[in-house]
Amino acid sequence: MQLIEVTDFGIRSAAIWLQRRETPLRFVLFPMLHLGSASFHADVTRRLAACQVIVTEGVTGRSAVLTALTAVYRIPGRYRGDLMAQDLDLGSSGAAVIRPDVDAAGFNAGWRRVPIALRLTVLVLAPLVGIWLTLVGPTAAFSRVLTMDDLPTREETDLLFGAAEKFEDVVGRSRDALLLRCLDEIHQSRSNEAIDVGIVYGAQHMRSVVHYLGARYRYWAKDAEWMTVLTF
Repeated sequence: MQLIEVTDFGIRSAAIWLQRRETPLRFVLFPMLHLGSASFHADVTRRLAACQVIVTEGVTGRSAVLTALTAVYRIPGRYRGDLMAQDLDLGSSGAAVIRPDVDAAGFNAGWRRVPIALRLTVLVLAPLVGIWLTLVGPTAAFSRVLTMDDLPTREETDLLFGAAEKFEDVVGRSRDALLLRCLDEIHQSRSNEAIDVGIVYGAQHMRSVVHYLGARYRYWAKDAEWMTVLTF
């Protein structure tokens, strides 16, 4: 199942409807890149208006570390007219919004478990990458490496062995666990309702969602539509 597609013409994200045969509730996946065109964010916002519940990421509280890490997309989102950092007006949808993410204290505690050499490297590189992306633009910066399926590539798997695995625990697995627990509760309490539950998370997190809901409750991809993140 393809989540993100990169071609010579641009980048697309797949809105995917997951449903099971036994019950009417549908989960609608919105795999996000935290940087995209204004039209992409408007498209996601429009589609979310059809959802009754929205589950979205967002670390609560203030974290200097997180501020530094997000510079990779905040800098080009501020200084390039063709790009904007993710900023969805979820309140306008009228849906119930749930944020099952870590708080700043929990994120910082996990960050301290990452080897210090990797911490320093990431903190230095994040703003530099943001500046580089601002200067070169999306056509030069984004390549087919952004293409993402629901299964990791061999290169991604190899990368997780060693110090980088600690980093993935902080930004990925620990947050995935909270997300999946929330989706589990929604399924248990509302699966007999004919509602759409929108899931607005970074594309990387959607892999866990697809495999968990499929393996545990037999949700399968009933439909999908491409959304244009940006054009080259």
